[in-house]
Amino acid sequence: LLGKSLSMFVPDTDKHAFRALLSNLSWSSATIFQSEFQIQPSHRSAIMVSFSVARFIDRPHSDSPTVSLRWALRDVTAQRQLEAAEREQMFRSMFEQAAVGMAHIDEHQNWMLINHKLCDILGYTPEEFHEFSTWDVTHPEDRQRTVDLHHTLFDGSMKQGVVELRFIHK
Repeated sequence: LLGKSLSMFVPDTDKHAFRALLSNLSWSSATIFQSEFQIQPSHRSAIMVSFSVARFIDRPHSDSPTVSLRWALRDVTAQRQLEAAEREQMFRSMFEQAAVGMAHIDEHQNWMLINHKLCDILGYTPEEFHEFSTWDVTHPEDRQRTVDLHHTLFDGSMKQGVVELRFIHK
């Protein structure tokens, strides 16, 4: 790595942000900066690194001081993967133990995940839910509201929504 630019290991999609970060550090009053970035080492898959950068000014009182950056990198990929797995486990636990019926629906109104409370409320088994779409168990008078909500959530015009609907119990 000696003599090579760290930016050559940063994926193309992140290079602009990475270079902007370095430029800001070169001219800022901060002498130490810490962050995390994804890098792509040669012949390896991408890894997440925590890095510390220290800015040094050689000959600070001369007419042409030299600014240099010194790096310390640490591979935190395994730690981040463990944290993601823990978050996933926590989400699944909260999802399954919720006091309300919950489900994840795909863009075609098919059931992806169904919690036990929703099964209890509507009387269907998880396997039965996968045999039909949300349309099939929504009361006919509420179907258009379901479609409208579904479209606004999936087209991005709304991030979340709450709607009261009637469903058909088994």
